[in-house]
Amino acid sequence: LVVVLTVVFFSWFQVMRGRWSHVDASAVQERAQLNVLLVFLFSLAATLSAYWGYARLLTMLLLVISGMLLVNLLLQRWLKVSLHASFAVIACVLMWPVLPLVFAGAVISLLVAWSRLTLSRHTLSEVMAGAALGALAGGLVLGRLSSSIG
Repeated sequence: LVVVLTVVFFSWFQVMRGRWSHVDASAVQERAQLNVLLVFLFSLAATLSAYWGYARLLTMLLLVISGMLLVNLLLQRWLKVSLHASFAVIACVLMWPVLPLVFAGAVISLLVAWSRLTLSRHTLSEVMAGAALGALAGGLVLGRLSSSIG
């Protein structure tokens, strides 16, 4: 919740100051600033989660998300990867053990992808790259979870 509120406030503040054109951070420089903030916040959250002894799964998920955001930051020079698609797909993948939720997550992921295209925020390749990044990140978490259980 602290991460979400920080990002919402930061985005709103940037728009109010006239530094960003929209809270969606669509311009290259806006996305760079947002991605740096996101990597920092998720890395800090993972560090605090580990320090305070929270469930290792939570810490690992926060680290994987931080890594996903870092990859996005590194690729932004060539590709505006859709974070909306990434997060929708990672959530869907993490629902894998509960099959009915996977179908609901898949529908939501498709709607998110469709919205990014319809709103002209991303191209098809950017949405597909975001979905692939989310699937990879979710697969890493599920793989780690499976190996720790088995």
